[in-house]
Amino acid sequence: RGFPNDSGYRVLDTKEDESIILAKDSQPQCYILKGRQIVTEENLEVLAIATNQFLEDGLPIETVLETLLENHTISILAWGFGKWFFKRGKIIEGIIDRNMSPYLMVGDNSGRPTFWSTPGLFKRARAFDIPLISGSDPLPFKKEIYKVGSYGFSVEGEFNPEEPAGSLRDILASPGIYELIDRFGHRDNIISFFRRQAKIYIRKYLKR
Repeated sequence: RGFPNDSGYRVLDTKEDESIILAKDSQPQCYILKGRQIVTEENLEVLAIATNQFLEDGLPIETVLETLLENHTISILAWGFGKWFFKRGKIIEGIIDRNMSPYLMVGDNSGRPTFWSTPGLFKRARAFDIPLISGSDPLPFKKEIYKVGSYGFSVEGEFNPEEPAGSLRDILASPGIYELIDRFGHRDNIISFFRRQAKIYIRKYLKR
């Protein structure tokens, strides 16, 4: 609710605690849903979407997923550069193979460069009918604001404007949803990929 008074936007409530609406004149409304990126003990990332649920970082990934999925929270195993190889890759593979929840998904993002082939774990998830969700995943740098919405997905389904978070949960957990998801936008090219990685490592170095 921190929009400047001269922005022209109004913040409207829904029937849910985990969503709000941004409205401006006759423009299409924008629905904003709460979510959280959880960094696990294994340094893997889980995205909890359309939820008020809060979990601390540093917990084992199995504990995180068990808690989220028991509460029917959309839980996305987020791809990360260098994080899905070797031991951690085996952890993700095991989660995919054992999954029994329609709320578990895997996540692609614009930071996976165009020269990077489709990860084998995406293909494995497809074999188990686990949906692949895409997002722009901007980094905490000034110019990254322009990446918001540059890569994502669209899907059709029954939508209640008073309960957008609940609607999204129901749509994404529907049987056969994998085939109904369309991805749009673009990922980093080789130059933008290495430029972003350099910024990440410089930021980590300066924090030491």
